Parts: sequence; C-alpha cells; structure tokens
Amino acid sequence: MNIRIVSDEREFLSLKDDWNRITQDLIPFQRFEWIHLWWKYFGKDNDLQILIVKEGDTISGIAPLFIKNMRFLKFLTIRKLCFLGDGIAPYSDFLIQQNQNREQVFQSLFQFIFIHLSFDMVGLSNINSHNPHFDLWQKYTDLTNLKLELTYQCPKICLSGYTSYKDYFSQLSKNHKQSLKFRQNKVMKSGVDVEYVFKRDITEEDMETIATIHVKRQKFLHQKNVPGRFSYFADTKKMAFLKDYFCRCNHESKILAYMKFDGSPISYILLMASKNTLFYWNTAFDNDYAFFAPTKLLIHELVKYAFENNFTYLDFLRGSDSYKLQWSNDMSVNYQLTLRKTLTARLSYLYKSVVPEFLLPKKLKIQPLE
Repeated sequence: MNIRIVSDEREFLSLKDDWNRITQDLIPFQRFEWIHLWWKYFGKDNDLQILIVKEGDTISGIAPLFIKNMRFLKFLTIRKLCFLGDGIAPYSDFLIQQNQNREQVFQSLFQFIFIHLSFDMVGLSNINSHNPHFDLWQKYTDLTNLKLELTYQCPKICLSGYTSYKDYFSQLSKNHKQSLKFRQNKVMKSGVDVEYVFKRDITEEDMETIATIHVKRQKFLHQKNVPGRFSYFADTKKMAFLKDYFCRCNHESKILAYMKFDGSPISYILLMASKNTLFYWNTAFDNDYAFFAPTKLLIHELVKYAFENNFTYLDFLRGSDSYKLQWSNDMSVNYQLTLRKTLTARLSYLYKSVVPEFLLPKKLKIQPLE
C-alpha cells in the first residue's frame, strides 16, 4: 500500500474512472463530475492536494483535498487544508473502497495528512455522522487528541418503515396535517390552475427562474433582519458553476420540482438523487404567494414522488429549520475537524476573536485570494 499526492490538473482528470468506481454507491456530491467541475470554477490561486492510496495497481482510497490560500492582514498568507467542494457540498469524506482493508486505508490517509502535508490550519468540514467512515473519523481523532466540532443538524425522512405515502402521512402531527389541509383549501378556493412538475432535463432558463425566486426571497428575509441570509445564485461564479452542473452533466442525478400557478413557478426544490436517496439541496418560494405556504405543499408532493419512485430517504441536508423537522423522522449531524497548526494560524484566529467583526477593516479580514 502506497500513497502519493496528485497536484496536477491533468492527473486529476485521469482519476475519473477510478474515482467513480469507488463512489458509485455514494452521494452525487462525492462523484467526480461534481468535484472536478467545482475545482474548475473555484480552484484558482489554490493548490490541489488529492491523496491517492494504491494497493498493487488498484486505487483503493482517495482523500479529495486542496489547500485554500487565504490572506491575513496585508502580507501574510494562511494555507488551510480543506475538502474539495468546500462551501457548496453539504457532505464530504474520504473515498474508500468498501472491503476488509477499509480501516487500513483510512488510517494511512489520516496519518499522511498530519505527517507529510504542509499547511497552517485544517478545516475539514461537513463530515456527516451517517458517512460510511464516520466511525473511523471518531476513532482516529480521539487517538490523536483532535476534536470533531458539531456544526449542523441534518434532518431526513426514512421512508422504508412505511408501506405507502398514506401510511407515512398518518403519523404526522395533527397540527401539521391540519395546516396542510388549510393551505390546500385556500389554493382550491383561489381558482388558479395548480401544477406540480418534476423534471430531470433542467435548462438554463430553469436556473434563471429559480435564481430570481431565491434572490427575491433572501432579500425579503434580509430586510426582515433574519440573520445569515445569502444566495448562491447572487454570486456570478457560483451561478455559472450551478448552471454548468445542473444543465450539462448527467441528468439522472438531478431533479427540479416546481409548484406552478397558472403556468408560472411560484416555488421550487432543486434536488440531487442517488440510487436510494433524494437530497433536498436548495429551495425557495415567491413571497407574493406566501399565504399559500407553497413550499409546504410542494414538499407534500415531493414525499409522494419519493414513495412512487422507490426512494428510501429524503435528506433535507444541513439546517434544522422547523419546516424540515415537521416532516422528518431521522437525523444526522455534520462535524468539522479544525486544527490551527502554526503560529500564524493561531494569531489570525486570536485576532479575529478579540476584534469585533464590525471594527475590522475589509482588508484586515481573512479572505480567499482574488
């Protein structure tokens, strides 16, 4: 068993077949198409540090890593080790062939990082408690006195315990069912033509439509002083990445659900799909139709769709929002492994901890190189 570092774009591209062989039963966010496209858009000024484990002539493990070069103050650069996909992918992990050598491969990758890679700090985020190797993350962080910090709860619906949608619906809370019925009646009385659409052939026009809805919704929430509001679609580079992925890559792994009033979308859910799981990646509704609770009605149809198409899970991903919890019956948790290795990293953390954010001049904040 040997490990080498892939730091070259051409060699990264050559990993496609082995990468997808190892991840064939994993989530779309860990497949080569998502990760490589992400690097194409967001890799500038950063350094590939993909670790490859070979047993004989076969690749049996991949650590999809890179160094994010971050500027601190005016003259210092901090090298932060991250997972590829950082900032957009909801879950990340080592990619390891599931066999009797799984732990040996994991241990080799884990130790190689801290012995051979050069960085100022580690920020390996979105390590999910339902990942296939989470037990090993727990074991080897404990053995090395490192700590996994809880960052997000991730609610989901496990559908396998129910014989049908009707069976699942019967166990929802009385208040939730009454609220759903109330909104359905309001829609019916409005006299509009209601349509629910599930499509895999997502177009650029679709992406522009949902971007408009999402940005409008986030601006509304921001004006209401709801903290932490942002939109991927308001960022030119992220919008280009999302268009490229959702409109051009394999249609089988993506689904766009619409709720339409008289032919016009008023709510959407953008999903990823694996063999047995739907991933609820992004959603919004038009504020002009808030009274109808369109997202609630669309989720209702989405759960039906999941049953009809034999999915086992509907994963709401990061964030324990109340609208997610009222549908969910299962939960996982995201963790982050953080280490400030060098004095520069520790000083930057101390500086930002002591000085209030609003007092920091923009040029003194830690920022990705641009």
